[in-house]
Amino acid sequence: MTERAPVAPTRNTLLPSHANPEDNEFTLCLALQSANEGYRVWCDLTKLLGGEVFWDNIEEVIKTRAAKVLYVLFAGEL
Repeated sequence: MTERAPVAPTRNTLLPSHANPEDNEFTLCLALQSANEGYRVWCDLTKLLGGEVFWDNIEEVIKTRAAKVLYVLFAGEL
């Protein structure tokens, strides 16, 4: 009997990332518009519940499912 190698998850997800709460509105808009256009999106603003250990969730998505990480940063935040 031949053993099959485990199939890696498909990297087909956009992950809009942001650091400041001031960026929530834009990041949420970007995530919703991308999903509306047919992209698979993972965004902390829509996927996480309060009180979760969020870094574990984000790291798992980045390592296994994210095709692109879109970092939201405005010029005044540098």
